[in-house]
Order: sequence, then C-alpha cells, then structure tokens
Amino acid sequence: MVGGGANILFEDCVFRFNSVAVRSYGGSSYSNFKFRRNISVDSWANNSFTTDAKAQGLFVDGVQGYLIEENFFDHNGWNETVANAGANMYNHNIYVQNTNSEGGVMVGNIIARASAHGLQARSGGIVSRNLFINNAIGVNLGGEKAPTDPDVYTYPNSLVDNVVLNGRTMHPTNMSAPRSAAVYGIDAVVSLIPGIFVDGNIVANRVGNGTNLAYTNTNMANNISYKWQASLDTTNSSWPHPDDDMGDYYASIGGSNSTTAYLQFLRNRPVGSLPWNMTAYAAINYIRAGFNRPAVSGLYTYPGAPTGLPRSPWVAVDVGSVGVAGTSVHSSGTFTLEGSGSDIQGTADGFRFVYQTASGDCSITARVTGIENTNSWAKAGVMIRESTAAGSPNAATVISPSQSYTVARQQRLTANASTQVTTQTTALPRWVRVTRTGNTFTSYISSDGTTWTSIGSATITMGTNVLIGLVTCSHANSTLATGTFTNVTGVP
Repeated sequence: MVGGGANILFEDCVFRFNSVAVRSYGGSSYSNFKFRRNISVDSWANNSFTTDAKAQGLFVDGVQGYLIEENFFDHNGWNETVANAGANMYNHNIYVQNTNSEGGVMVGNIIARASAHGLQARSGGIVSRNLFINNAIGVNLGGEKAPTDPDVYTYPNSLVDNVVLNGRTMHPTNMSAPRSAAVYGIDAVVSLIPGIFVDGNIVANRVGNGTNLAYTNTNMANNISYKWQASLDTTNSSWPHPDDDMGDYYASIGGSNSTTAYLQFLRNRPVGSLPWNMTAYAAINYIRAGFNRPAVSGLYTYPGAPTGLPRSPWVAVDVGSVGVAGTSVHSSGTFTLEGSGSDIQGTADGFRFVYQTASGDCSITARVTGIENTNSWAKAGVMIRESTAAGSPNAATVISPSQSYTVARQQRLTANASTQVTTQTTALPRWVRVTRTGNTFTSYISSDGTTWTSIGSATITMGTNVLIGLVTCSHANSTLATGTFTNVTGVP
C-alpha cells in the first residue's frame, strides 16, 4: 500500500512469496495501521546474495501509529535453494523504518529464520513478549538512523519479556558484504534513542559463531544471557531446562522434538483461530520456566488458556519469589489479580503485577473494590516501579484488610533498600493513585475519584522509563489472594 489512509487492519491472512509494504507517500499518510494474527513466510528477491536487493515480510514507512501483534513470520528475505537469492543484511522479517511516528507496539509475535533481522524497529516502540527463533539478529530497537519524529524520544520505548533463541550467522561461512558476521540477540541503540528500557528478556543458546552479542548498550539488570556471549553469560544449577529450544516445546505439546517441525506446525495453522499452544506466550512461558522465570499473560481469550488481559500494552508477571503462580483476568472494566508472595515490603518483594511502561511524568489510578483476607497485611493497590527485579525502587499506594481497612504509602528509595511505610485507616471501596513528577512520587487516596487527598511524597531516583500498574500480594506465600480493581487509568 502506497499513499495514505486510516484504521486499516490486516488480520488472519496468509502471505507467501511476497512482501507487505505500508508506505505513506505524496503528502498523504497512513495512521492507526494494524497487522494482527497473520502468517507471513518466504518473501525473497533475486540477486540478494551479491547485491543489496531488498525483500521483507513486512515493511512500515512513515506511519502514524501501528500495531504488529500475534503474527507468525518465517524465512523472509532469502531463499537458500535459489541461486544468488541467499541471505543479506538488508532483508528482514519485519522492517520498521526510522520515519514512523511514536507509538508503535509490537507484541506477541513469533519471528523466525529471517535473512538478517527478525525485527528491525528503527522508530522505537514497545516490543514485548515476542519469540525470536534462529535469526542472525533477533531484534534491533533504534536502527542505524535517528528517528525523524521527535516524539519518538519521549515515548516509553522498551524491550520487555522477549525470548531470543538459537541465533545463527546469515551464511555458515561467507560473512562478506552484503552479509555481516552479526549474531545478535537484543540490540538497543541508545545512542539514537536514549533511555530504552530493557527488562525481563532471555537470550539463549546461540547456534552460529560470528560477532556474538547477546545485548548491546543496555542495562543488564533482570535480563538473562545464556550460552551466547561469554562476558555476559550466567548459569544457575536450579534452572530446570535452560538448554531447551522450540523442538523441546513442540515435543511437550505432543509434536516431534524438532524446531523445523514446530515452525511447520505454525505455518499450517488455519486462519481465524489461534489456540493457546500456538501463541508466542505459550512457547515463551515454556522457555521462561526453564530459567525459573514466571509466566507471562496473553491479551485475549484463547482455546486452552485462561482469560487474558485487555489489549496491549498491559503485561502480567509475578515479581520476586512467589509460592504459587498468580493469575490476571480482565472483564468489562474489572481487573482481577490473584497473587501470592510473602510481602511487598522489606528489601525484596513478592507479588502479582499487571503493568505497562510509562515515560517521564506519569501516574496510575485505580478503584480497589476488594482484597481477600489471606492475612491482615495482604495488599492490593497501585505502584510505579523501576523494573520487575524483586528489590527495585518503587512507590506504591496499597490497601490491606488490617483494622477494616488500612491504606499504606510505601516507597523503596534505592535498589534493595528497606521499604518505608506509613499507614492510616480507610474503607473499601477506595480510589488510590501514585504520581511521578520528576523524581517526586506522591500517594493519593479518594472516596469518590474526584476529590483527592495526598498521603505523602518521597524523592526516588528512577530511570526515564518505569512500570506503572496494579499489585496484589497474599502475605501468605503458599496461598493466592484475590484483589479486584475498576476504573483503572494509566497516564504515561
């Protein structure tokens, strides 16, 4: 598509041997473009092995607002069975140019065997819960050219809870141009888009040997590199199955132990239906379990899966050590979180967290309608947090059953420090809020959602990008407590 238009949706389509290009042109622009639950495979171009011939699965250029969600991309940009149509560094499964506006969301995709990049997102955006398999470069956020839209720089650009597996070289032996020796997992180009938030990702089990970088220019807190880049790799004897790949996952759901067979399984998916075991989320959760990482949630209801959260950008995880995995459900404006965990306090937290990424000054507001009394200090409320690490700095306003009921203003001023708490009696239902202005975090409470009372502030130094969301903790780590919330609004 070349020209302009608004609210265009590609959904439940199969594209083979061709690229989908969405390109604003001639003074007209596209806005609110959505590419969802499609299958895109085998796009290639002649002479790509010796020239910069270009072919992508999806190309997005000059678009104002775009969603790339829950698609399957495989083997786009090259064809090793056709003479001179092999892999090069210019061809990708998804290529998002630097000309797009802020606000791109890329979530829940399975992206495999690209010529070069699985996803090249030059205009930044939210990249969350995607599975990258056997690409030369899993994902690049920031590209090689500065974005043309200044608003990109203040958007909450982030790479959260992605899994990158089995990176390979573009060609087994020939690294000469138009190829490179790059075997990258997650490439966040902070020199072009400062402040990219990188959290909760796993990069594991490289199969090719070139320029082996698991992460570039990122804060490594709460991310895993395993058998990819020696200087960043870690291991833990308690990890149940860190060496597994998508063949192991496919065997766990009744298929053969072969990544190729798994990808063929996805290629043959009937359109109009997406069973849970074919989603990126289900496969990601299998890999995360191998590293003792908690499960992530999907966005919708899938056959064989619990009810998901509302549409992106909400993410659900268990933070810290929890005795029982939590759940997160949304229906008709009500969020229901079940969470265990010993406490949201001390120097390390354990709780259920449903969040989105925000940038700069922000706030999170909710009406707490219930918190199950598994302990008098069980908690339900709202929080702004620097990361999903258990000892992350945070500010929260939470309600407990104690003394029918108690509201607490909580803050951890620095990583792994003791949490400061002040309390006062309240009642349910109650509105709660946390705001950030610069490095000042303020807790509020309201009986009607209109008139707000500050219950205190604290100065906490956090990065530009933070997590804002809902929390539930049972204060009884072998038991789930249910917290319910309505009127949830986040202001990034």
